[in-house]
Amino acid sequence: MQIGVAALALSMGVIAAAPSPPPQAVGEGLYVAIGDSITFGYGLGAPGRDAFPYLVAQRLGVPVLDLGIPGVDSRGALEFEAPRVPRSATIITIFVGTNDADRIRRGTFTDAQFRSTYQKLIVAAHAAAPSAQIYLLTPSTAMAEGWGVTDFIRSQANASARLIDLDRDRRLHLRANYQPDFIHPNIAGQRRIAGDVIGALEVIGTLGRARR
Repeated sequence: MQIGVAALALSMGVIAAAPSPPPQAVGEGLYVAIGDSITFGYGLGAPGRDAFPYLVAQRLGVPVLDLGIPGVDSRGALEFEAPRVPRSATIITIFVGTNDADRIRRGTFTDAQFRSTYQKLIVAAHAAAPSAQIYLLTPSTAMAEGWGVTDFIRSQANASARLIDLDRDRRLHLRANYQPDFIHPNIAGQRRIAGDVIGALEVIGTLGRARR
């Protein structure tokens, strides 16, 4: 079963400020997570512990800067999150798309604008942290897939912006991994996302390099 989603931002309605300042431990490796309410950990009792960026960072043994903002699409991520990426970042994940798809559906954002903005977001992340390895995460939503967002994200993967295709993990389409809104992952869903990210890093051989 795939997830029918109106938008990850429906329960928020506005763009909120990212809550956490950049970590101070520089030079030990740094994981930076760009994204929307899923990256932020919306609806979790302890997002600073249970959202997937923190679970991934714990496994990597590095500090994390979770830039996720509930309600953002790629435009918001480009404007508000990319400028906060420290040059010391060694791994960056970009996890947007469902809000973009919803706004394409509503006619407030065009497919061409999304494609251009998403590409600019990747470029901005590279410019902010030239030594970082970037990973593009696909949203596990029927909305993103139906409006071509997922396929476009897949098409942008290359040697310096690798793909972690969460949408291919059928377990992430199970209701048991979501909060009652069937939009935002619960703790089990966040752990599933973290497991996919960590698994991809292990396959690619990034775990050791993340600590450089």
